[in-house]
Amino acid sequence: MIESFKRNWWVWAIHGLILVAFGLVNLNINDRANTGGVILSITGIALISLAAAIILISLRFRDRISSLPFWIAMGILDAILGIAIVYNVNAAGKMLENILGAWMIFSGVALMYVYVRQKNNSTILLINGIVIIAFGSILVFDPFKSPEIMNILMSIGSITMGLFIIAFAFKTKPNSKEKELFALRDKERKEKELPEKHTEE
Repeated sequence: MIESFKRNWWVWAIHGLILVAFGLVNLNINDRANTGGVILSITGIALISLAAAIILISLRFRDRISSLPFWIAMGILDAILGIAIVYNVNAAGKMLENILGAWMIFSGVALMYVYVRQKNNSTILLINGIVIIAFGSILVFDPFKSPEIMNILMSIGSITMGLFIIAFAFKTKPNSKEKELFALRDKERKEKELPEKHTEE
Protein backbone atom coordinates (compact mmCIF):
# COMPACT_ATOMS: atom_id res chain seq x y z
CA MET A 1 0.00 0.00 0.00
CA ILE A 2 2.92 2.36 0.70
CA GLU A 3 4.15 1.81 -2.84
CA SER A 4 0.68 2.67 -4.12
CA PHE A 5 0.76 5.92 -2.13
CA LYS A 6 4.14 6.81 -3.61
CA ARG A 7 3.13 6.00 -7.16
CA ASN A 8 0.01 8.16 -6.82
CA TRP A 9 1.44 11.03 -4.78
CA TRP A 10 -0.04 13.50 -7.25
CA VAL A 11 -3.56 12.35 -6.32
CA TRP A 12 -2.91 13.51 -2.75
CA ALA A 13 -1.48 16.81 -4.00
CA ILE A 14 -4.63 17.52 -6.03
CA HIS A 15 -6.78 16.63 -3.03
CA GLY A 16 -4.84 19.12 -0.95
CA LEU A 17 -5.20 21.92 -3.50
CA ILE A 18 -8.96 21.36 -3.79
CA LEU A 19 -9.40 21.40 0.00
CA VAL A 20 -7.34 24.58 0.42
CA ALA A 21 -9.35 26.28 -2.35
CA PHE A 22 -12.64 25.18 -0.77
CA GLY A 23 -11.59 26.35 2.70
CA LEU A 24 -10.37 29.75 1.53
CA VAL A 25 -13.48 30.43 -0.55
CA ASN A 26 -15.88 29.15 2.11
CA LEU A 27 -14.16 31.23 4.80
CA ASN A 28 -14.28 34.49 2.84
CA ILE A 29 -17.47 34.04 0.88
CA ASN A 30 -20.04 36.82 1.27
CA ASP A 31 -22.53 36.10 -1.48
CA ARG A 32 -23.00 32.41 -2.23
CA ALA A 33 -25.32 33.18 -5.11
CA ASN A 34 -22.66 34.91 -7.22
CA THR A 35 -18.89 34.53 -7.73
CA GLY A 36 -18.22 32.70 -4.46
CA GLY A 37 -20.93 30.15 -5.20
CA VAL A 38 -19.53 29.54 -8.68
CA ILE A 39 -16.04 28.93 -7.27
CA LEU A 40 -17.45 26.54 -4.65
CA SER A 41 -19.31 24.67 -7.40
CA ILE A 42 -16.08 24.41 -9.41
CA THR A 43 -14.22 22.90 -6.42
CA GLY A 44 -17.04 20.39 -5.97
CA ILE A 45 -17.05 19.45 -9.66
CA ALA A 46 -13.24 19.16 -9.60
CA LEU A 47 -13.50 16.73 -6.69
CA ILE A 48 -16.18 14.69 -8.49
CA SER A 49 -13.98 14.55 -11.61
CA LEU A 50 -11.00 13.43 -9.52
CA ALA A 51 -13.18 10.77 -7.90
CA ALA A 52 -14.26 9.43 -11.29
CA ALA A 53 -10.62 9.33 -12.46
CA ILE A 54 -9.50 7.48 -9.30
CA ILE A 55 -12.22 4.85 -9.61
CA LEU A 56 -11.80 4.33 -13.37
CA ILE A 57 -7.99 4.09 -13.19
CA SER A 58 -8.19 1.77 -10.16
CA LEU A 59 -10.59 -0.57 -11.95
CA ARG A 60 -8.56 -0.41 -15.18
CA PHE A 61 -5.36 -1.44 -13.39
CA ARG A 62 -6.93 -3.49 -10.62
CA ASP A 63 -4.53 -6.40 -11.26
CA ARG A 64 -1.58 -4.13 -10.50
CA ILE A 65 -3.00 -2.36 -7.44
CA SER A 66 -2.61 -4.16 -4.11
CA SER A 67 -4.70 -1.57 -2.23
CA LEU A 68 -7.68 -1.47 -4.61
CA PRO A 69 -10.38 -1.26 -1.86
CA PHE A 70 -8.67 1.83 -0.39
CA TRP A 71 -8.60 3.73 -3.67
CA ILE A 72 -12.17 2.74 -4.53
CA ALA A 73 -13.31 3.92 -1.08
CA MET A 74 -11.42 7.19 -1.53
CA GLY A 75 -13.01 7.71 -4.95
CA ILE A 76 -16.50 7.11 -3.56
CA LEU A 77 -15.92 9.48 -0.62
CA ASP A 78 -14.51 12.11 -3.00
CA ALA A 79 -17.60 11.84 -5.20
CA ILE A 80 -19.95 12.13 -2.21
CA LEU A 81 -18.03 15.12 -0.83
CA GLY A 82 -17.98 16.82 -4.24
CA ILE A 83 -21.74 16.34 -4.66
CA ALA A 84 -22.30 17.67 -1.13
CA ILE A 85 -20.24 20.79 -1.91
CA VAL A 86 -22.21 21.48 -5.09
CA TYR A 87 -25.52 20.72 -3.39
CA ASN A 88 -24.74 23.04 -0.45
CA VAL A 89 -23.42 26.00 -2.44
CA ASN A 90 -26.18 28.29 -1.22
CA ALA A 91 -25.80 27.34 2.43
CA ALA A 92 -23.25 25.61 4.65
CA GLY A 93 -25.34 22.58 5.58
CA LYS A 94 -24.98 19.96 8.27
CA MET A 95 -24.78 17.25 5.62
CA LEU A 96 -21.66 18.86 4.17
CA GLU A 97 -20.11 19.08 7.64
CA ASN A 98 -20.77 15.38 8.28
CA ILE A 99 -19.43 14.24 4.91
CA LEU A 100 -16.33 16.45 5.12
CA GLY A 101 -15.79 15.23 8.69
CA ALA A 102 -15.99 11.59 7.59
CA TRP A 103 -13.60 12.34 4.71
CA MET A 104 -11.13 13.91 7.16
CA ILE A 105 -11.31 10.96 9.53
CA PHE A 106 -10.71 8.55 6.64
CA SER A 107 -7.71 10.57 5.42
CA GLY A 108 -6.32 10.97 8.93
CA VAL A 109 -6.45 7.21 9.48
CA ALA A 110 -4.70 6.71 6.12
CA LEU A 111 -1.89 9.09 7.15
CA MET A 112 -1.47 7.30 10.49
CA TYR A 113 -1.35 3.97 8.63
CA VAL A 114 1.49 5.33 6.51
CA TYR A 115 3.23 6.51 9.69
CA VAL A 116 3.04 3.01 11.19
CA ARG A 117 4.19 1.24 8.01
CA GLN A 118 6.98 3.57 6.90
CA LYS A 119 10.52 2.65 7.91
CA ASN A 120 11.55 6.26 8.41
CA ASN A 121 8.68 7.33 10.62
CA SER A 122 8.00 11.05 10.78
CA THR A 123 6.44 12.46 13.94
CA ILE A 124 4.93 15.25 11.83
CA LEU A 125 2.98 12.64 9.87
CA LEU A 126 1.54 11.25 13.09
CA ILE A 127 0.62 14.74 14.34
CA ASN A 128 -1.01 15.54 10.99
CA GLY A 129 -3.13 12.39 11.19
CA ILE A 130 -4.24 13.17 14.76
CA VAL A 131 -5.09 16.82 13.95
CA ILE A 132 -7.06 15.85 10.84
CA ILE A 133 -9.01 13.18 12.75
CA ALA A 134 -9.70 15.73 15.50
CA PHE A 135 -11.09 18.26 12.98
CA GLY A 136 -13.16 15.53 11.33
CA SER A 137 -14.60 14.39 14.67
CA ILE A 138 -15.59 17.96 15.56
CA LEU A 139 -17.42 18.34 12.25
CA VAL A 140 -19.23 15.02 12.67
CA PHE A 141 -20.25 15.39 16.34
CA ASP A 142 -20.82 19.20 16.29
CA PRO A 143 -20.02 19.97 19.97
CA PHE A 144 -20.57 23.74 19.57
CA LYS A 145 -24.13 23.57 18.15
CA SER A 146 -23.49 26.82 16.27
CA PRO A 147 -23.70 26.94 12.44
CA GLU A 148 -21.42 30.01 12.29
CA ILE A 149 -18.68 28.45 14.42
CA MET A 150 -18.94 25.14 12.59
CA ASN A 151 -18.68 26.86 9.21
CA ILE A 152 -15.49 28.63 10.33
CA LEU A 153 -14.07 25.39 11.72
CA MET A 154 -15.00 23.58 8.51
CA SER A 155 -13.09 26.17 6.49
CA ILE A 156 -10.05 26.20 8.79
CA GLY A 157 -10.07 22.41 8.95
CA SER A 158 -10.17 22.18 5.14
CA ILE A 159 -7.27 24.59 4.74
CA THR A 160 -5.21 22.87 7.45
CA MET A 161 -5.89 19.43 6.07
CA GLY A 162 -5.18 20.57 2.51
CA LEU A 163 -1.79 21.98 3.49
CA PHE A 164 -0.97 18.82 5.45
CA ILE A 165 -1.91 16.62 2.50
CA ILE A 166 0.12 18.69 0.02
CA ALA A 167 3.16 18.42 2.31
CA PHE A 168 2.52 14.66 2.66
CA ALA A 169 2.22 14.27 -1.12
CA PHE A 170 5.59 15.86 -1.83
CA LYS A 171 7.18 13.97 1.06
CA THR A 172 5.80 10.72 -0.38
CA LYS A 173 6.88 11.55 -3.96
CA PRO A 174 9.25 8.77 -5.06
CA ASN A 175 12.92 9.59 -5.50
CA SER A 176 14.99 8.48 -8.50
CA LYS A 177 15.92 5.12 -6.94
CA GLU A 178 12.31 4.35 -6.11
CA LYS A 179 11.22 5.28 -9.64
CA GLU A 180 13.81 2.87 -11.05
CA LEU A 181 12.55 0.15 -8.68
CA PHE A 182 8.93 0.74 -9.71
CA ALA A 183 9.91 0.64 -13.40
CA LEU A 184 11.74 -2.65 -12.84
CA ARG A 185 8.73 -4.15 -11.07
CA ASP A 186 6.43 -3.02 -13.89
CA LYS A 187 8.76 -4.60 -16.43
CA GLU A 188 8.84 -7.89 -14.49
CA ARG A 189 5.05 -7.85 -14.21
CA LYS A 190 4.64 -7.36 -17.96
CA GLU A 191 7.08 -10.18 -18.67
CA LYS A 192 5.03 -12.49 -16.43
CA GLU A 193 1.79 -11.45 -18.11
CA LEU A 194 3.02 -12.23 -21.66
CA PRO A 195 3.41 -16.03 -21.16
CA GLU A 196 0.00 -16.15 -19.49
CA LYS A 197 -1.62 -14.44 -22.49
CA HIS A 198 0.08 -16.83 -24.92
CA THR A 199 -1.07 -19.80 -22.81
CA GLU A 200 -4.67 -18.58 -22.91
CA GLU A 201 -4.51 -18.21 -26.70
